[in-house]
Amino acid sequence: SGMSFSPPQPPGYGLTTDEEGELHYTDAFETQMAKLYPIISHQLKVVRCGEKKGSQNKKREIIVCYFRNRKAKNTILFSHGNAVDLGRARFFLLYISWKLRVNVVGYDYSGYGHSSGKPTAQSAVQDIMACWKDVIEVEKFDPKTIILYGQSVGTGPTIYLARKLGNQIRGCILQCPFLSGMRVLRPGLKHWPCWADIYPNIKDVKKIEVPVLIIHGTKDQVVPVEQGQKLFDLCKFPVEPLWVDASHDDVEQSSDFLPRLKRLLKELDRVAQ
Repeated sequence: SGMSFSPPQPPGYGLTTDEEGELHYTDAFETQMAKLYPIISHQLKVVRCGEKKGSQNKKREIIVCYFRNRKAKNTILFSHGNAVDLGRARFFLLYISWKLRVNVVGYDYSGYGHSSGKPTAQSAVQDIMACWKDVIEVEKFDPKTIILYGQSVGTGPTIYLARKLGNQIRGCILQCPFLSGMRVLRPGLKHWPCWADIYPNIKDVKKIEVPVLIIHGTKDQVVPVEQGQKLFDLCKFPVEPLWVDASHDDVEQSSDFLPRLKRLLKELDRVAQ
């Protein structure tokens, strides 16, 4: 399907269940975290997902993690990039939860980490929908406080969900986003039917009804920065983008990265008032 998914093998984390049936990492992540960041609590859970019809579409189980910051007003729902799972992403999620004073929810796509099933464009969309449902219906977060954040391949399901939710949510962050699956493989492509492509972001981004922040590295060799710039031009409600002197995988290391996210939260606060 154009873009190939490459989950880390073996998974970047192990899971174990305690006497109460609660999920935990097998390593020291949670004990270290409780010591260093007492303001943030952490929860791991399994969320059921997928269709029931037909035998190949058995219900899948995806792993979802919650970082709850006691000082948080906003919540980020994070869709990670391609060659990572929660084993690596959890450090970044904890970091932004702490630095931005937000709750952060992350999840592993089907076939990533300890989520069951196979990774496809379709299953990743079902995964983010199942995660959203858990956040809203089970954990009772207010949609109006939620910012969707997609990184690289994660911008596909993120844009899909943002388009569906209209102005129910607070905002959207797209880091190193691509125009569409085929256009990552062949950046020169002018016309390609949307039905034959995965994640037609070029079409869907125009339908996002909330402020969108685009962050992209100008030296990105995986998704050329021109794709981020084009999406910026297509947004209905773009905020000032962040073009950083970085490649595809080190955008977060820019000294402008955190300040821009902090400013976004202030901008979204003003919009909400």
